[in-house]
Amino acid sequence: MAPVIARILVFSNDPANFCLINQLIDKDNNPEIIIESSTNLSETLEILKKMKTDVVLLDIDKDLSHGLDSLEAIMKLYPFIPVIVMALPENESEAINALRAGAQDCLIKGEVNKRQFFRSVRYSIERKCSEELAKISSERYRKIFRRMVQGVLYYRSNGKLIAANSSALKILGVTKEKLVESIFLPLNQKILQENGNEFPYEDFPFIAALKTGHIVNNRVMGIYNNLSNDYVWLNVSAIPVSLSGENEITRVFMIFEDLTERKKTERVFRTSLKEKETLIKEVHHRVKNNFQIISSLLSLQSDMIEDKKNYELFNESNNRIRAMAMIHERLYQSSNLSEIDFEDYTNCICSHLYKVYKKEQNEVTIRIEVQNIHLPVDLAVPCGLILNELVSNALKYAFTDQEKGEVFISFDRDEKNICQLIIEDDGIGLPPKVFENANTLGLFLVDSLVRQIKGELNISSSNGTRFQISFPV
Repeated sequence: MAPVIARILVFSNDPANFCLINQLIDKDNNPEIIIESSTNLSETLEILKKMKTDVVLLDIDKDLSHGLDSLEAIMKLYPFIPVIVMALPENESEAINALRAGAQDCLIKGEVNKRQFFRSVRYSIERKCSEELAKISSERYRKIFRRMVQGVLYYRSNGKLIAANSSALKILGVTKEKLVESIFLPLNQKILQENGNEFPYEDFPFIAALKTGHIVNNRVMGIYNNLSNDYVWLNVSAIPVSLSGENEITRVFMIFEDLTERKKTERVFRTSLKEKETLIKEVHHRVKNNFQIISSLLSLQSDMIEDKKNYELFNESNNRIRAMAMIHERLYQSSNLSEIDFEDYTNCICSHLYKVYKKEQNEVTIRIEVQNIHLPVDLAVPCGLILNELVSNALKYAFTDQEKGEVFISFDRDEKNICQLIIEDDGIGLPPKVFENANTLGLFLVDSLVRQIKGELNISSSNGTRFQISFPV
């Protein structure tokens, strides 16, 4: 028979929770794990009194509620037994309150897998052992203390070391004798923050825990390791302790996890990501250059065209190419390679079109209201072409018989992520039957692009022309 290595008590009214834990543990492959169940507080306390229990799983859902009162009762009578709470996603706030009250961890039903479950149980037992080590003399817990994969240092409030496990000495690269000589972790060496600056003395977990009397969690710091001749990166927590009969903090546990390998992996990923970003930028740069070459060739060819209508067709095609080239130019210049700042793009393309189509005999202004709109590339290109087509048509045809006029462009996004692009003018309006001839004014191209982005196009022509395009992001 395999020896029992863990005994878990499931405290819940719902039999489904007991089945869930059985599935996560997989009893056929883990016969050394014993699972007990209870449905009320008195039964739970009786089991804890009679049987050695390593961890309690407490269901705190409101419909099956044992709640914080049960948690407090267990912790008061059996302070050395860690409690992990279980809750549905909608009751996560209750789980947070339980953690604040002293639960070691929380499992969200339906979201936890086998690996997460075992890790939670293991770490809860280890953390509880570290928190209570100063209050117990049990050989069982001393063995766990020595064998913990996390580094643990136990200090007096004056900074003198009481105990250190082997993991702590290995991670720090020092002997216990050397550690005893120093005043807490600094070891007379500089400690770094993640940004490379020196770690502030007042923020050091040992100092903060003594000052506040509260647990200090997850302070990342770099400490020089003499054996490896390099910095090791640690995730450090500090637990202040008042021993029985004492009214003030007299001991502090320092518990830390070695993050060095993770940091190295992150550095490799960052380097790889930077290389990929550089490559993508280069692709956008080359695409932009190719568009510019095509545009230049069309310009050269158009200089040889005498027919005015054919010249205008070449010019329109050239403007569409410029509209696409501007997208890639902005992506190349931006730190964000996935989205386009459409306000900047709108200002740029409208400035270009105004110079191309400005007529001396009339005074036309372009008013733009586009704020904080960023579009992914697959939407930015068709929207850019739509913008190019409609603004071009407005500048060319809307103000033929007017001395003054205005083209208004509005672009916003609502809380449901529906974008609305409006391009309107106060010109002469659309000619009769224009809706029946989609080739007029580029409506065929605009209609195709709107369908491409799964949008909806509405056109009105009274006191000018208004195009309203709505589409999801």
